Amino acid sequence: FLSPLPLDPILAWTASHLSLGHVTSTTPLSTATSPLAAAYRLDTARGRPLFLKAALHRGATAGVDAMSLRATAYKGELESLRVMRGVAEHAGFEPLVPEPLHAGTTGAAAAGGGPRVDFLLSEFLHLGDVFDHARLGRRLAEFHLASRSGPFSASALRAAHPRA
Repeated sequence: FLSPLPLDPILAWTASHLSLGHVTSTTPLSTATSPLAAAYRLDTARGRPLFLKAALHRGATAGVDAMSLRATAYKGELESLRVMRGVAEHAGFEPLVPEPLHAGTTGAAAAGGGPRVDFLLSEFLHLGDVFDHARLGRRLAEFHLASRSGPFSASALRAAHPRA
């Protein structure tokens, strides 16, 4: 598993950019920690809990900067969450997709130097009864039906974001 991540730059970024006050507590989510990334619940002074996924740069491997790939993946995950949340809001569903807040980098790749950590911040959701498999299956089907038309359909997204 990962050694403790240098979270202070992320906590400082959160306090200065999200208007939620300072982070009052940081709780590791042990079930969401792997050798590649760690996950935390951040509680804020304004009472809004956040979800943080972060990974420490371990250096390049075979000419591939693994952290750049991870940073790109986190930005892609952020955009995917935005689209899924947009579909859910457009269809009038209760929020089951967290509000994506930011994907970024601290440390050497950013202005401050130090260990490089890529991170993804989103709203922390209390999912409660979502793990009722029958209900989850129905919701997933409804979500897919809702995403077939409107501003979040695959064709509308392709038209809005053409690839070079």
